[in-house]
Amino acid sequence: MTTDLSSLSSLSWYCVQISLTNTRNTFAKQHPLFVLDAIFKFALGRAGLRGLQYCFHPVDKPFGCRISKGLRYELEFIFPFATPDQINCFLQGLSDHLSEPANNFELSCAGDIRHETLADLAEPDCSGSPAEVCLDFVTPFPFKPTDSKRRWMVGKWKFFDAFCRRANTFFDLDLKLSDEFLEGITVHPYFWSYEQYGHKSQSSRGTQYLNGMTGPLYLKGNLTKIMPLLLICSRIHAGRRVATGQGYYELKTAEPYFDVLLKNDYALGVAASRINRDSDFSAELERDYGSIEKAVFEMRDRLLSGKFSCSPAVPFEMRKPYGGSRVIGTCSPEDTLTQKLLHQLLSPVMDRMFEHSSIGFRKGRSRDDAKRMIQQAIREGCRYVFESDIDSFFDEIDRPTMILKLRNVLPQADRMIVKALESCINSGLIDEEGQNTKGLVQGSSLSPLLSNLYLDSVDERMDELGYRFIRYADDFIVLARSEEECSKAFEDMCTVLEPLGLRLKAEKTRISNIDPGFKFFGIDLDSDLAWESIEQAQLKRTVYVCNHFASLGVDIDCLAIRKDGIVIARIPFARTNEIVVYGNSAVSTKLIQKCSYEKIPITFCTPSGHYINTLYPDSRQYHITSGTHMSRYESVGEAKREDAAKALVSAKINNYIQWLSTRDLPDNLLHKLEHAEQAVHTALSKGSLMGVEGNAAKLCFSIFNSFILDSSMCSQERVPRSKPDQLNALLDFCYTLLFNRINSLLRVRGLNPYLGILHSNKNDYESLVADLQEPFRARMDRFTLRLLNKNIITSKDFEAVTATKFKLIGSSMGKILEHFEREMCIRIATESGTFAQLLDAQVQNLQSWVMGRDKLKFFRSGERNLVMGEVEII
Repeated sequence: MTTDLSSLSSLSWYCVQISLTNTRNTFAKQHPLFVLDAIFKFALGRAGLRGLQYCFHPVDKPFGCRISKGLRYELEFIFPFATPDQINCFLQGLSDHLSEPANNFELSCAGDIRHETLADLAEPDCSGSPAEVCLDFVTPFPFKPTDSKRRWMVGKWKFFDAFCRRANTFFDLDLKLSDEFLEGITVHPYFWSYEQYGHKSQSSRGTQYLNGMTGPLYLKGNLTKIMPLLLICSRIHAGRRVATGQGYYELKTAEPYFDVLLKNDYALGVAASRINRDSDFSAELERDYGSIEKAVFEMRDRLLSGKFSCSPAVPFEMRKPYGGSRVIGTCSPEDTLTQKLLHQLLSPVMDRMFEHSSIGFRKGRSRDDAKRMIQQAIREGCRYVFESDIDSFFDEIDRPTMILKLRNVLPQADRMIVKALESCINSGLIDEEGQNTKGLVQGSSLSPLLSNLYLDSVDERMDELGYRFIRYADDFIVLARSEEECSKAFEDMCTVLEPLGLRLKAEKTRISNIDPGFKFFGIDLDSDLAWESIEQAQLKRTVYVCNHFASLGVDIDCLAIRKDGIVIARIPFARTNEIVVYGNSAVSTKLIQKCSYEKIPITFCTPSGHYINTLYPDSRQYHITSGTHMSRYESVGEAKREDAAKALVSAKINNYIQWLSTRDLPDNLLHKLEHAEQAVHTALSKGSLMGVEGNAAKLCFSIFNSFILDSSMCSQERVPRSKPDQLNALLDFCYTLLFNRINSLLRVRGLNPYLGILHSNKNDYESLVADLQEPFRARMDRFTLRLLNKNIITSKDFEAVTATKFKLIGSSMGKILEHFEREMCIRIATESGTFAQLLDAQVQNLQSWVMGRDKLKFFRSGERNLVMGEVEII
């Protein structure tokens, strides 16, 4: 099929401009297009011209979304087949209709009737062959989107077919477009927005809708052939609906988008407010410029004048949580502000360019999306996974290619924005080689956005090939039905990456069956975790800050930790479930506000790990739970309280038995523990119960002590809080980590940590925390033993405070914290969840008991007696 648009040159039509003035806003809540369309239909009927083909649109400025009294509406009519006499008859009918005050408008004036052809539309700015045009839709362009979640997306063929259909309907033509005719043209529908207005029909039941996309859409490429159709439709509109004036656009060339936003003081003020609200670095700029707003406008002026030049970033090495390091760049406050300003302007539009398969660094996209995509693929029969990541991704990004990709998607007229982006991309690090053309600075707020654009062609190609592809930054997986499909995906991925100068990291590349499990985006799925329970996988982590005199603040969507003015860590809030600060560090008020909004508690501890306090998000439910907890506690009789205490001690001893029974242990020792558990249920008083618990604890400690391979780390007895030797100092610290975790979980849910069952509730001591700690002591002993026997912690990690008191050195505490977070993610095969999930389930059970929804239970290893809730772990 060939496309011939030559017939368009012979078309002609009449047009006329009129002015209407609203005299009373009876239909103030109706969209003007609905009201005006109804008026014109009445006028046609009055003139005896019902069925006459026409369209109308605003002149000079949009109508707005509602009728305003006293406002003058300038509009233009296009008539394809009417004669001048018929048009005059219509205008007279309109004047007669509006002469009645009840019709709310008056005809202020009517212009001359003009005859037009395609030749009249060939204005100088649209002549020749522009490589880019902007179709600025003034009234909604209606079409049915393929993806309801991406209403702005319209395919090239569907878009231009709407133009053909309009021309065919309006002029009784038979135009058809071929794929070859549209070759070399790209549609960029990322700049316009969706609008919808309802209207209760007077002539029929139900609601009519005026909906579609308004705003700019850019076309790029060889537009010579399609230009006649674009010019014609700029007069007769585009889209399938002729009524209500929909689909009208203004055809423009050299039309900037982002440069205009830079000149818009209101848009810039909004961006400044967001930066001021969501970032702590603004304090430095306020000192130099007086206010963040003044600094933003100063940076804007530099951008528009072309004087902005991004300086190289200062590099520093940041240690990764699980080994290795990466080089992060710290930019000057002015450069940081400019990059954040550019990000604020660019990200809403550029994010629309990216595919569903890309889930990293995108507002509104999260691990929940990854989980749903993985689940869907598994339901569809995928049993194999191809996992990999891109080797040295940020360091290997080719800057000229990056800039070319930007130029391909941004409007050509956005010269100042493009120039600023080029400067940011090429700035690099201070110590890099002068001729280096690779790498984006990690630490720049623009780099995640730019990296997604760099890989967008990869996402598109993998989706086109039909793969179930999911990517987070440089990590990705492909889920497939067979190993052969995974192998083909590997080959295709290598082919797609090659033009970008990228390659896969060999040691991270793996093709396997999904049954043994795999890890992606913090979702760690092992062979014991049911796929249908994937939502329960923990996705966040606790952030421990052990650097003394560090400064904790906000950097948009990240927790920023600085020391001596240098950023030493940036952690997304989306990956943080708690912040624990050890020692003397400063926390900004903006961080407290942000954590309150994100529902992230901040816990403070002494340098040695002892709990001080927790700042937790407030809510109505928090206070309801807190009050109910006290009432519930006081309503429980002494007998039931003793039963609960027995259940608690029984659970503790049972959990030691479950652990120790897996090791080579004399039978008589296990029998002693089993006898102790039986004695719990026959204890006649709380005092005798505490005696049984104390004897069992001594026995467990002696067994634990015998398992330690390094005899120099052994201890004669367990002496809490005194730290007479290295083992007691280590156990104190490890138990404190558990204590702090439970304490925070209780407080965040509004549960009173002082209402103990086994431990006394009369002292100024979190006795309930101590209670809930007991069933998990076996797990912490197991963790401590692993630290010692794997030589993660040795005698070199301690220093003597006195001859009879020891403490851990600072770096050793960091090692333990790192391994403790890993322990939180570990699930023992006999348990129903990870360590973190079990702790959360224990606290959730207590909350359910407080609210009267469940019986009070305590974690018993191997029995799966607690219901797992949705917990998040990294």
